[in-house]
Amino acid sequence: LALSEDGTMLYAAIESMILDGKPQGGVAAYQIGADGLPVFKGRQGAAGQLICHVSCGGDRVYASSYLNGTVSIFQTAGDGGLLPCDTVIRHTGTDGYAPHIHCAKLTADGRYLCVVEVGYHALCLYDTAHYEKQYEIRTKPVRPRQVVCTESCVYLLTEGGMTVDVYAYRPDSAEKLTLKQSLSCLPEGFRGMGGAGGIRLSPDGNTLFASIRGADVMAVFAVDDRGMLEKRSVTKLCGSTPRDFNVSPDGRHL
Repeated sequence: LALSEDGTMLYAAIESMILDGKPQGGVAAYQIGADGLPVFKGRQGAAGQLICHVSCGGDRVYASSYLNGTVSIFQTAGDGGLLPCDTVIRHTGTDGYAPHIHCAKLTADGRYLCVVEVGYHALCLYDTAHYEKQYEIRTKPVRPRQVVCTESCVYLLTEGGMTVDVYAYRPDSAEKLTLKQSLSCLPEGFRGMGGAGGIRLSPDGNTLFASIRGADVMAVFAVDDRGMLEKRSVTKLCGSTPRDFNVSPDGRHL
């Protein structure tokens, strides 16, 4: 799910193999009424199947296809609905790995779209003027899953490593992303199977949260004024397999 910046539109990933009789996933658009309830405004097919992530910014909506390694880019209509997909980012396999895009989010300054390529272990930056790749950094051996972007940092949650990796973000530098820190999200002594879930920042930007499936925990980190992290706690959750979550607007609840 992705909520527009003004809170009036909600966009939802359609994680399908077939949609409207075609081999595609899609994105659904909902208008948030005065009563807070969503009203369906329509949907559009994507240039890829099994849409696993959707994000938005400005007048664009970005849908990531895990299966096909694509990001479908939609322009919003005047009423907040979606126009047909007009731009597609397509990854190809490399080093024997097939492409699998898990997430695509705008950097905080809006200059780049940060694409998380789990298939061949990379973070890619595409300019938002023409959606051409301007930078790529390999994360191997860890498999990237999701990112959170701030003005100075990109926080990467890794799939199998179950870490939060902190990259310094310098948009005008040749090396736009530089790894500065890596912290485990696991509780002390954990030896079982697990995998990363979701990653979010608190509204005030002072706390970062990451969920871990298998261990079924929420890792909590304090964010200092340089963007570096300090691990505060790892809390066992009541349910199992926390694939994703969100933070309430007041920052008091997950």
